[in-house]
Amino acid sequence: ACASVSCLPPLILPNPASRINWWSNTIDGGDRLEVCGIIAEFDPFHRGHLRLIEEARRQTGCDYVVCVLSSAFLQRGAPGLFSTRDRTRMALACGADAVFALPVSFACAAADRFALGGITLLNALGVVTHQAFGCESAGDSEALRRAAACLNEEPPAFRETLRGGLDAGLPYPQAQAEALEAACGVPAGMLGTPNNILAVAYLRALEKTASAVRPVFVQRQGSRSTGPGGTGSPLPSSAIRELILRGEPDLALAEVPAASAAIIRECVSAGRLCRPEALTQALFYRLYTASHYELAACAPHGEGLENRLVRALSGHPASTEELLDRLKTRRYTRAALRRWLNQLLLGFRPGSQPDTPDHLRLLGFRESARPLLSEIRKRAALPLVTKPARGKAYLADDARAELLWSLGAGQAASLYEQSPIILSE
Repeated sequence: ACASVSCLPPLILPNPASRINWWSNTIDGGDRLEVCGIIAEFDPFHRGHLRLIEEARRQTGCDYVVCVLSSAFLQRGAPGLFSTRDRTRMALACGADAVFALPVSFACAAADRFALGGITLLNALGVVTHQAFGCESAGDSEALRRAAACLNEEPPAFRETLRGGLDAGLPYPQAQAEALEAACGVPAGMLGTPNNILAVAYLRALEKTASAVRPVFVQRQGSRSTGPGGTGSPLPSSAIRELILRGEPDLALAEVPAASAAIIRECVSAGRLCRPEALTQALFYRLYTASHYELAACAPHGEGLENRLVRALSGHPASTEELLDRLKTRRYTRAALRRWLNQLLLGFRPGSQPDTPDHLRLLGFRESARPLLSEIRKRAALPLVTKPARGKAYLADDARAELLWSLGAGQAASLYEQSPIILSE
């Protein structure tokens, strides 16, 4: 499986007397081994993320936590403020044992594709027993499971109610929520929160892939939108990024673990940040020079959105936000439109992206996780890439995304070509 990529060299267990029998997920003569996976962006890693890792360990008693981390362009439809490499450093410094990359075509995608990509990678590692995720309704996990099953099966009552809502002019999320309530007894407001939406997407992906990975529901604490420096609910990533962007990094650092704060301080000092409008000119160049066919081929659902884009561009918008103001409709959220625009920027073509990830890209690991990596190397269901130079066939899209990120941040275009980070302990 590793003919065209670089595999990890043979690794020696630090204690040969306690070798791991992964086929039964036990340590010979000892306890069952548990590995918990987390799918995340960590832009940046904050107190809420630390609590998720701590809760994952507490609820599962796991021996290792592995993370699948979004690459350069994120689900909100924008490049990360922090590089893939710096976010990997934050994750490792704050408790993750190993970090793998979620390819950009899954990272910069709607919830279902984002979740399917992450779950596929957790399955492919061959060692993951649990997946932990935060959500607003962890205490009502059965309703989340019903929502996932209903969306996967789409019973007739659900389809009819959904069609009726759409015909009545309801936005798709509202029509879907009302159909779930009417057909499956799922509270209409349950899918109105972002982490519940992702939780249901994860459950759908676990079911679709017949995964043996067990979901772990972690109650998400309420977050503050303003007033940094408090000791209660954590400030969300978006608010922390806002503090950094408006030149108040000290307030932002109060909201993150110390190990993460040190890396953020380094990034700010070095100017190693990709600001939201950094790639605006590159995007506009791409949009103005793309053919009408290219715009139409990439437009979602073939509903003529490319014509709306052409009209919006004819007014010569000065910023991405102004362009989004002209494009937005009841059907398409700003995030969905952002993802579409960035897919155009990245040069994606219909049918050119795989339905599921086709490789495992190791971004970094702790020294203490070498036994885990040795077993992943034996059991992985996908090729394991540890050296980008030898995995170019798998990394073309991500390398292009990382190049764009580097240009936007004013950095050398070699960040993604480096070998995995190894955190000494």
